[in-house]
Amino acid sequence: MREGLARDAIRLVQNARKNAGLAVSDTIALTLEADGSLGEALREHRDAIAAEVLASELVFGPAGEDAFLEEHDVDGEHLRLGLRPD
Repeated sequence: MREGLARDAIRLVQNARKNAGLAVSDTIALTLEADGSLGEALREHRDAIAAEVLASELVFGPAGEDAFLEEHDVDGEHLRLGLRPD
């Protein structure tokens, strides 16, 4: 189940990358905010997420003001992601 939550987050990050006007090949700095089982799943699969979305930096917590932000519901839990080109 946790792997599925991580895959959902990867898909959302890839879509956010497109929405921000970035190419799939661009490296990014990524910030994820999530609590509960979603937060645990994202932390558990941190390396896989970073590798899949080409994140040179992956931080858990609030995103900076210069980040492109999106908020999503993932399996009933709130996910806020921020990304910026690296």
